[in-house]
Amino acid sequence: MKLFRRGKAAAKTEPTTAAQDSLSILCQGDEELHYAMSYLVYLKPEEQIALIGATELQVQNAAEAIERGDRTTAIVDYETAARIELYRGNKENVRMYLEKARGLQDGDGRERLSTLLSNLEKVMAIAKRYYHRGDAPSPTDGGTSEQMVAVTS
Repeated sequence: MKLFRRGKAAAKTEPTTAAQDSLSILCQGDEELHYAMSYLVYLKPEEQIALIGATELQVQNAAEAIERGDRTTAIVDYETAARIELYRGNKENVRMYLEKARGLQDGDGRERLSTLLSNLEKVMAIAKRYYHRGDAPSPTDGGTSEQMVAVTS
């Protein structure tokens, strides 16, 4: 009896959720935008926003963090405010909070925020479809990639 078997190595794949697949499809192959948006959208916005609190609280926390010299916390709070406003569809507030976060950020984070800001119209449209994907076909409910792309056009 063999306790340890050497078998074929299983192909390693990164687990994905239906939401990630939908976001990827909605970004229509734009890897940079998909990467940036994957940091911005919530998987369960109603639940997450209820736990996080109001935008105003996040902005207040960010201002207090800046006063303390805690840039990292301020960045997180401004990005959180932008996420909440993205879900609400408020483009100007999304722009304002992402710009504030970008002003404090450096490196990869700054590039990610710049990508979002330079594509804000597209980001808002994708987020609208992503959050209201009950209106659109998805790979998990029988929709095809082609249908998802057609919905975003």
